[in-house]
Amino acid sequence: MTWIVTAPPETAVIRDGEEKVNVTRIRFAQVVAILALCVAGCGSKSDSGPAKQDGASRVAAMAGQRPSDGGAELVKALGDTDPAVRKAAAYALSSCLTEQNRPALTQATRDSQSDVRASAVVTLSLYKDKQAAQRLGEILAGDADETVKAFAASGLGMNQAPEAVVALMENAEKNPSLATRRRAMKYVMARFGLKFWREVDPLSRDWAGLVENLKSQKRIQDAYAACNVPLEHRPQDALDPGHRPK
Repeated sequence: MTWIVTAPPETAVIRDGEEKVNVTRIRFAQVVAILALCVAGCGSKSDSGPAKQDGASRVAAMAGQRPSDGGAELVKALGDTDPAVRKAAAYALSSCLTEQNRPALTQATRDSQSDVRASAVVTLSLYKDKQAAQRLGEILAGDADETVKAFAASGLGMNQAPEAVVALMENAEKNPSLATRRRAMKYVMARFGLKFWREVDPLSRDWAGLVENLKSQKRIQDAYAACNVPLEHRPQDALDPGHRPK
């Protein structure tokens, strides 16, 4: 099987199951749809009664505003005992993406509740810089929740830092979760205008061949060099019929 760069990323079409997505619209659509998912039902897991649920809704509503305190109240809410409030606060911080707020938001990506982590990951993704890419890469590689990892992969797909490219490539090749490998591959291929078919088995020679093909692209090589990460070529994996990537 051969993969060829057919178009620039902005005109690429990705096949994900039966759905085709125009990449010219994917970044904005991801942000809007994911933020909406994060805020939906923000009080649904609260055990604290109507008062706390109303508090979570009030905090979530701040996402459409630009808080006059620069987000100080939202940062404080990230430490609330109610996970619904923490989730809403992480979402609402999308309205004030400042360096002052970043540490607390990054810490929220380590919250014990997956819903809170997911909300924090989506907001962190909006920074779209090297620092955000590094943390999103850690989440994609190590979080225990598939939904959180899916949001991290999406965030890396929107991030143009070389660290994002490396994180997607490393996870597409090595992540223990086959679902995560597929997500990572979808977003890294979108950068090259390549079509992605979910039917390709991440444990197959075809998948290994695709990984090796991508490694030969100058853009991938430049990203690894910029991050000072060794780029390991394993062409034998694509040739060995008994190969199963570790």
